[in-house]
Amino acid sequence: MNRRIATLIATARPNFLILTFVCVLLGIATASQVTSINLGLAALVLITALLAHISVNMLNEYHDYCSGLDLTTDRTPFSGGSGALPSHPESAKEVKSVALTLLSLCTLSGLYLMQQNLALLMPLGILGLFIVLTYTPVLNRHPIACLISAGIGFGPIMVLGTHISLTGGLAEQAVLASIIPFCLVNNLLLLNQYPDIDADSASGRYHLLIAYGRHTGAKVYTLFNSVMIAGMVLLIQTMGTDLFGLLVGVVVSTAAIRLSILVLNNAANQTKFNQLMGPNVALTLATPTILSILIMWN
Repeated sequence: MNRRIATLIATARPNFLILTFVCVLLGIATASQVTSINLGLAALVLITALLAHISVNMLNEYHDYCSGLDLTTDRTPFSGGSGALPSHPESAKEVKSVALTLLSLCTLSGLYLMQQNLALLMPLGILGLFIVLTYTPVLNRHPIACLISAGIGFGPIMVLGTHISLTGGLAEQAVLASIIPFCLVNNLLLLNQYPDIDADSASGRYHLLIAYGRHTGAKVYTLFNSVMIAGMVLLIQTMGTDLFGLLVGVVVSTAAIRLSILVLNNAANQTKFNQLMGPNVALTLATPTILSILIMWN
């Protein structure tokens, strides 16, 4: 494969794009309870969401390379970037250009979708565009903004945006469903910041872990998991109580509680933390997927 193309693909972080699929799927699932799904429209929503996710990934890689962070971070399978630009610095400007081009296409697609419901979709679209453009250079320098911006993008913006695009309105089930990835993705990014605390601080970032420490981060992780469980319970209640729903609630809650305990007990142990990142990714991806199946099952 051409080296330039390989670098562009690497900076898009294709392994992480599955998160977009599961969040859009959750929005499709809630929409299916209101109306029959227009597959073409659903595909356009997915493409729009993927363009946004790829754009923010590539811009993150570009900014982290320019700031020098990518040159000092310790990479893990789940954090530290792809390492593509430090290996091929001549592609940096091209990565930025492609990211902005994809974001422009995302914006055009979003404007088309807004024809379905301008009043509800425009605020989500503007907020999403703001997060993509400012996540690395601005939001990562403000602890609370950095903590919740990714969760807002994949939760309220992506899940509710999908539901509204397909149905033309809001529903209680969609709002409750959006809480799940909001909490899980916040925790995903939070946990993935632990290995990079020193490098992030040296490069000018100022996220929650730098501002308040590892133990506070562990408590916030536990809080988000608690809110996620509460939201999931309320969501399952909207579908009525059956054996499958109860089983899903018990399994997800048990996994989230167990991870929270491990995070609290090992906040100062980075070696242990590295072992928790994989299960946390699994929880983040599996929970919306299982809940989507549960919603469509009912």
